[in-house]
Amino acid sequence: MSFSRGDCIDANLAATFLEGALPEAEASAIRDHLDECDECCELLAMAAHETPGEAAAPTPARLSRVRIGADLPTASVGGVDTILDRNARPTRWLLAPGQRVDHFRVVRPIGRGGMSEVYLARDLSLGRRVALKVLHVQAATSAGVERLLAEARAIARFNHPNIVTIYGAGEQGTLPYVALEYVQGSSLGLRLRQGPLGHVEALRVGMAIAQALAEAHAHDILHRDLKPDNVMLARDGRVRVVDFGLAQVRPSAAADGAEVDHDGDAPRHVAGTPPYMAPELLRTDRVGPGVDIWAFGVVMLEMLGAPRPYEGCDWSERSAKLRDIRPVPLPPELDRLPVELRRLVASCLDKDVEKRPDARKLAQALGRALQSGLAAEALPLAPFLGLRAFRERDQALFFGRADEIAECVERLARQALLPLVGPSGAGKSSLVHAGVVPRLREQEPWQLVTMTPTASPIATLAAALFAAAREVQSHAPPSHGELSGPRGRSLLGTVGGQLPAVAREQLGRWLRETPTLLGLWLDELASAAGESVLLVVDQLEEVVTLCEDGDERRAFIDAVCLAAEDVAEPVRVIVTLREEFLSRLAAGSAATRALGAALIVRPPDAAALELTLTRPLSLFGFAFEDPDLPRRMVAEIGGALACLPLLSFTAELLWDRRDLEAHELPTAAYQEIGGVVGALAHHAEGVIAALDDSERRLARELLLKLVTAEGTRRRVARAELLSGLETVDDSSSSGAEQVLARLLEARLLVAVSDEDEQQVIELMHESLAVQWARLRRWIADGREDLRLFDDATQAAALWRRQGEPSSQLWSGDALARVAALLEARGSKVGAPAADEEHVSRGLRAFVAASIARERSQRVRRAALVSVTIAASLAIAIVSV
Repeated sequence: MSFSRGDCIDANLAATFLEGALPEAEASAIRDHLDECDECCELLAMAAHETPGEAAAPTPARLSRVRIGADLPTASVGGVDTILDRNARPTRWLLAPGQRVDHFRVVRPIGRGGMSEVYLARDLSLGRRVALKVLHVQAATSAGVERLLAEARAIARFNHPNIVTIYGAGEQGTLPYVALEYVQGSSLGLRLRQGPLGHVEALRVGMAIAQALAEAHAHDILHRDLKPDNVMLARDGRVRVVDFGLAQVRPSAAADGAEVDHDGDAPRHVAGTPPYMAPELLRTDRVGPGVDIWAFGVVMLEMLGAPRPYEGCDWSERSAKLRDIRPVPLPPELDRLPVELRRLVASCLDKDVEKRPDARKLAQALGRALQSGLAAEALPLAPFLGLRAFRERDQALFFGRADEIAECVERLARQALLPLVGPSGAGKSSLVHAGVVPRLREQEPWQLVTMTPTASPIATLAAALFAAAREVQSHAPPSHGELSGPRGRSLLGTVGGQLPAVAREQLGRWLRETPTLLGLWLDELASAAGESVLLVVDQLEEVVTLCEDGDERRAFIDAVCLAAEDVAEPVRVIVTLREEFLSRLAAGSAATRALGAALIVRPPDAAALELTLTRPLSLFGFAFEDPDLPRRMVAEIGGALACLPLLSFTAELLWDRRDLEAHELPTAAYQEIGGVVGALAHHAEGVIAALDDSERRLARELLLKLVTAEGTRRRVARAELLSGLETVDDSSSSGAEQVLARLLEARLLVAVSDEDEQQVIELMHESLAVQWARLRRWIADGREDLRLFDDATQAAALWRRQGEPSSQLWSGDALARVAALLEARGSKVGAPAADEEHVSRGLRAFVAASIARERSQRVRRAALVSVTIAASLAIAIVSV
């Protein structure tokens, strides 16, 4: 435990201070603080005497002159008398790495308090890591052991995700110990020293604390020392309440064998940390769960960036104000909160303990506030994003992915690189930016580096790193955190010492030469920023679809996959990737290891999809006129791959037609736009209308390849779809690749993988071929050709299944028309064998065999005619 200037001390730190166990610099800082803070003087008085009234509280001036340990022979910490010996101060750790404590092996020390030391250890029976809490020698009196056992008994009553788990207790020689769950992360107190939480974060953390208190109170246990330093923000995403060392068993639990101080009245030694102590602790009243609720209210104020009650008052003033019946004035920092949340915080700080909510109701209220979006600091202008992906600023509108967010955060606690793999339109990007990133920021500040590869992934990565380094340098000292890579290739040094264009070019060149520099540079950013760094590479498949430079592609993939390999480092990497590209990218050893730990992301189920429609709408005070309409909308899309953007786009159109007086989305408006499929057709028409004439003709050819004569979808390999389609007017049009990219970006088309893991393209939804008037007209205009093409495709499949008999081959006009269609659509019959894997091999082989057979028959017929003519001439000559 350490002391930061400006903070108040707690009971453990007071005891350590009195023991003389603190470094001189830290002890000097505490003495300076005591000159200005009567509250901490009062706490030290409590620790130094059996009761505050038995001896006069030392004044700040006196305490600043005290030679630590010389004048104060005993310290009372939470009612536990500890004999102090100046010569027995813990100048070294009690246990050494590798030492056995029963069936636990010590790994390393991780913390020290006034009463105990804490070690990371390994449970040799079960293989798990534990936090081993061992009493100091001078604290191992009967009272000290009883306090440790009281904490163990208190925690042992619980089995709750927001309370640390106890694994066992025992004694090693003369040293009592408790084995607890080892929680990786940082305390809420440390997090708050870096700034307040956002409203959503504060409510989420507050709900977890309230749930932990509800569990404790249900087992008749009071925490009595709730404060930010006793709340852990774990790396696995779960909040834990820790340090039940001052826990008190209420009278109803006394039958279990636990001791109750003074029949349940306040203990002789007021325990806890002064700024979090409830008013009733200043009287002789019986204390109950209300003391924890008051402390919770104070913690909520801190999380929201507001001062604690009566901040700045000295101890006597604060005591007087706490005894005053007038309510605690709410700080102005809470004015920006919704009125319901202000009332909730105020109720926790009601001086009448009977009016404070119990922990269970408090947790429920916070949960409802979270679900309803009351905590959102600033709502977007509309509840639906249409076809746009969610970004971090849209987190208030992001619903239906709670389980996936929790899974991602837990994965990042045990793996440094997390690939998210799923089909197009499953919501991978939205999950990262609006779900995972905000949840990570609840635990601690993060420096975010985001990018999509584009056609030049190394250059794009260098630009993203440059931007992040510039941001860090604007807040950090010029030389802070600068680390040198091989041959002194520092990220911050390069960014700070060269022109932007030159620096970006230099970074890109180094990355191509040495991809492993990325990991070093991310570490450098983390060191300079003083916080963890998260690199998000969105749409990793662009490395395959857009980047034509094989060397650059390999360097980029190696850089990303090797950037984060150690979970102990403050660097994490998330990549999103369409599932059909997974095998194509996992080629090298580094990529195979990294992408092998992928988390599969699927489109939400029906219930979650309904939440994406109803919850954002409720934030704006609106609802569907027909409560059953969201269910019907989800049913209408019938499990389409891109269901999320399709529903969001439809809801956006409905929002534009909302009833402002009734605050409803009218059912008539849904019927007016033609439902979900009608909304999509409306969007499709807008996309095509934005193309120029030559692009529109290319789009027509692309779309017609993707439908049958009956208006159903057809999956076509990407290469076959593009083959033979050339730009009509190079001066004003994009090529077929660019037109296809625009149709994919507009979500009219989706890319999926076939059974051979090759990329194939299809219409976003079957209804486009029926509901979209333009496409329906194009299909009608070319229906005969489409029908012929379908017939030929079926004939080719039958021919192949039956062993390719020549009797099944086509000839005549039908064959000529099909060959012409293939030629026009790019599947040239004479295409080289290298193109086999991309085109419709069965149909092409069928047509090629038919043409070869027809040519052979023509040759034979010609030969027969020649023989016949020759024979006739010979007969005529003989006759003459």
